[in-house]
Amino acid sequence: MNKSGRYSATDSGTYVLLLKCLEDTIVTVGSLGEIPFKRGFYAYVGSARNGVSVRVKRHYKRNKKLKWHIDYITVNEGFKIVGYLFFGDYIESAVSRILCNLLELVPRFGCSDTNDASHLFFATSLDKLFDAISLAFKHLTMS
Repeated sequence: MNKSGRYSATDSGTYVLLLKCLEDTIVTVGSLGEIPFKRGFYAYVGSARNGVSVRVKRHYKRNKKLKWHIDYITVNEGFKIVGYLFFGDYIESAVSRILCNLLELVPRFGCSDTNDASHLFFATSLDKLFDAISLAFKHLTMS
């Protein structure tokens, strides 16, 4: 947000929220119902046309109204946010489609407003997540 209280173009775009699932667990996620989560690391691909910084800050809050699929796991004590990556371009679906080919996905998670298969991806290590995300963004910047 700039001094005038408005969001700047530099606060719009795609972000990847990095989460750690501390143990195997089942979480009820809104209309998706019960979803089993394996211990390991997850990458959630999201975007905001205005206010990515506010959106990401909201993800860190444990006490909030459950609005999006991601809210159901960010409030769960079995999950911990370990960081996030921000990209100024609005390429949420493109990143998600590439990650679908590189990582295990949680079907239909976070993508009810798109035709994407998922916006939440699993890996056994943070390094594997970073490698896949790096490949996705390299592919998109070379296209």
